[in-house]
Amino acid sequence: MATIQEKLNILRGNLRAVSRCIDKYDACLRDETWADIA
Repeated sequence: MATIQEKLNILRGNLRAVSRCIDKYDACLRDETWADIA
């Protein structure tokens, strides 16, 4: 059974992955090439 610390580490990893996706999405929205899509 995973300890609370192990579960927190998994959640932190998930948050980092989500943050990277948001950063990539933000970069795409700011890219003038895709301005007509957004």
